[in-house]
Amino acid sequence: HIYTMDVVAAIDLADATPTHDATGLDAPPGPAREAAIREALAEQVAHVLAMPPDALDRDAPVGGMGIDSLMAVDLKNRIARRLDVDLPVLRLLRGPSVTELAAGIEADLVAAEAAAREAEALIEQVDDLDEDQMDALLAELLEQDS
Repeated sequence: HIYTMDVVAAIDLADATPTHDATGLDAPPGPAREAAIREALAEQVAHVLAMPPDALDRDAPVGGMGIDSLMAVDLKNRIARRLDVDLPVLRLLRGPSVTELAAGIEADLVAAEAAAREAEALIEQVDDLDEDQMDALLAELLEQDS
């Protein structure tokens, strides 16, 4: 029945809603953002394990907490919705801790932000180049890719 499917979808959506304020996830790179990521991850892992977030050992391997493959897919999807991060299911099953996952996500975000700044600077530079300078820049970029 359509009604039943709507209720199940609504329950699933409500379950993905964080129970704490998301403040900190938009913080500048560093310890505060990493801590916010760690707590958001802990919240999602705890939800999948049906336990309170405070009872979760953030330094224990996630893969050793009794998460099976179906639970890992659910966790992956929850993390994707909550943090806008795509973690491979195998990474979750192979055992990094919540603390290690948070550090890895923070490092990935820092690298992505640096690449975005570099791309913005390059775009601004391109606007000021003449045709010869543009050709030289393209040749340099192609050489770097080889």
